[in-house]
Amino acid sequence: LSRNLKKSVVSTDSEEDVEASEQEKTRLQDIFGIGGAFETSLSFFRHRPMQLAMAEAVEQALAQNQVLFAEAPTGTGKSLAYLVPAIRWSLENPEEARQVIVSSNTKGLQDQLFKKDIGEIKLALHSPLRAAVLKGRNNYLCKRRFRSLLREANDRLSDLDRIKLMPLMRWSELTITGDITEIGGFNEKQHSFLWAQVASDSQACAGSACSAAKGDFHRMAQDHAAGAHIVFINHALLMSDLNRFVQRPTPLRKFVLDEAHHIERAVVSATTQELSASAFRNCLLRLADERAARGLLFLLSRKYESESGEELLKEKERLLDIVRSLFGIARDSFSTLAESLPLIARESSRVSKVRFKHGDRIHTQILRALSPLVAQWSELSSGLKKLERLVADLKGEEKLSAEILFEIKSVSESVEQHGAKLIALHEEDDPNVVSWIESGLSSHGGWCNIFSAPISVGKAMVQGFWPHVDSVVMSSATLSAGQSFAHLKASLGLDDFDKQRIREITFESPFDLQQQMRILIPTFLPSPRADKIAHESAVTEMVSRTVEDIQRGTLVLCTSLDFTVKLTEALDPIARRTNRALFSQSRGGSPNELLDDFRAEGNAILVGAASFWEGIDVVGDALQILVVAKLPFDVPTEPWVEARSEAPQNEGHDAFQDFSLPVATLRLKQGIGRLIRHPQDRGVAIIADPRLMKTAFGRMIRDSLPVPADAVQSLDELMSEIEHFFAHSLHD
Repeated sequence: LSRNLKKSVVSTDSEEDVEASEQEKTRLQDIFGIGGAFETSLSFFRHRPMQLAMAEAVEQALAQNQVLFAEAPTGTGKSLAYLVPAIRWSLENPEEARQVIVSSNTKGLQDQLFKKDIGEIKLALHSPLRAAVLKGRNNYLCKRRFRSLLREANDRLSDLDRIKLMPLMRWSELTITGDITEIGGFNEKQHSFLWAQVASDSQACAGSACSAAKGDFHRMAQDHAAGAHIVFINHALLMSDLNRFVQRPTPLRKFVLDEAHHIERAVVSATTQELSASAFRNCLLRLADERAARGLLFLLSRKYESESGEELLKEKERLLDIVRSLFGIARDSFSTLAESLPLIARESSRVSKVRFKHGDRIHTQILRALSPLVAQWSELSSGLKKLERLVADLKGEEKLSAEILFEIKSVSESVEQHGAKLIALHEEDDPNVVSWIESGLSSHGGWCNIFSAPISVGKAMVQGFWPHVDSVVMSSATLSAGQSFAHLKASLGLDDFDKQRIREITFESPFDLQQQMRILIPTFLPSPRADKIAHESAVTEMVSRTVEDIQRGTLVLCTSLDFTVKLTEALDPIARRTNRALFSQSRGGSPNELLDDFRAEGNAILVGAASFWEGIDVVGDALQILVVAKLPFDVPTEPWVEARSEAPQNEGHDAFQDFSLPVATLRLKQGIGRLIRHPQDRGVAIIADPRLMKTAFGRMIRDSLPVPADAVQSLDELMSEIEHFFAHSLHD
């Protein structure tokens, strides 16, 4: 690799450029081609012309400052196809600190790229490559904060808190990365109050008091990333911290966005703001416990019992009174709000979601209910600023340790951030923000949480990303809908981008899909839009007959957890009667555990919802029948979906054609893509939605499918077609 780094800018205008392009292809062929470096060094590798073609397209995009859309189906080998050109470019000029940022949606792909693919490339090409993974700060442990918390456990933690932290003690001494995803015995989301006190923090880990050498793993990850040729991040981190990644001169930094069809939703999810009673309570708990003498304020009490700390103690006591009252105020404010809203679902398992706008009835109710919290929270925030000044002025023996000073700054900033959310709720009326309230019932009565999220990710990218970058490669198995990339380009803010710099390529599948799979549409089913109950009943009957008559590995993809529960209950007696294992997302267990069990059985039944529509890989006989229960359209009344749908309408476009239909098409393509993962796989996909054949929009969806879809007119005909398919060998 390092011997062949001469850069070539491909152009059709001169013979020299054509010759340079051919030389570039030859060098890539030396890696990807028959008898090349990969085939020689990697036992699993097989030459795939489409992989080489994609690598050539990526190399050209990096050289010519292009924005490349590369739709590469399963089996193309797209990871190596973009990593090799990225590595070649980053190593091309050793005197320049070149870097390629590779962003993906899932941590699973991030780990695969860093732990598996990069290692294979280095092995095959003997490359001097340096690669690093960088995640958001909140993913990393700070050992200094952890040790400090343990030393002060009597003052800051309850007995139960200390028990919950125990899994971190051994792991903290063994981990090399400090990435919380390494450990299964501690859930940072479930124990957010505890994790907030030991994770790397912008205030608590500021300055020289905290460093990689002192146990801040985020600092360590940043140091590694700064010196790496390839840095793996995720879409949420990229978009939430754009300035960091585009601040360097752009010719020295290129971007690859894998799983690019997810960028919009990933960014919306990562930037959604939440106001809830539990979030305020967790913030307050760092200062004091509602019922016990624990927290940072009590730590100050024990240290300053003499008259010399009189002013500090007086302010501390005042803050303690405020904190104790705020526990009740936060709880009562959200409880009062929940009771005032006619939104609470009748069943405790249900959640009501209702959108509100600035100045409307619900917004007015929210402001009225939360007004006591706003006033008292502001008092707490200003008091903590005063406390910061007082403790910073202490001298001599009274001077606080750096650890405690940083923790006070950290909790003060957290209080300020919560206050800013309250102020934004009162004052902001941003046309690019949608707000909604979720409510429901629990054993303690009604509850509600308030959310706000950006509507258009494209606007943020137009302002903060596209003007500052030159080469961007976007890759996925599903980027186009109806043979068009228009939806993705619009969602990412590329409508007004320089058309000369945009290139679109769709690669054919390397599999013989015409022989390996069939797609069947049961047109005898009722329409789910016309009669939801009748459709679900008919689909249940169809799936029941299929799993009883065709005893092959079967995956059923549902669009709601409710139907997952109903279908699982209906399939239970059939599974027992046919002696087949039945796994369901509705019965608990992680998706990975369910998949492992499903694979191991060989002819089991798996019923799943959102988690199973993409990112899962089941090869061979374990998956031969795939059922899509319904076209995966978004629920139109979901607040963000509703607001996002209004955007094209406001600009004179058709919201269904420009948003709802492309999104459903991409999601369906992902679901169908679970079926054929290997050249020897065979299977039948059943899309149990007659709208695919009976509506005008169905044609666009059918045109996006990997093979033509065939209609079947009855349940008996469906069984006959499936049996006929499996009765013939792969080459018949």
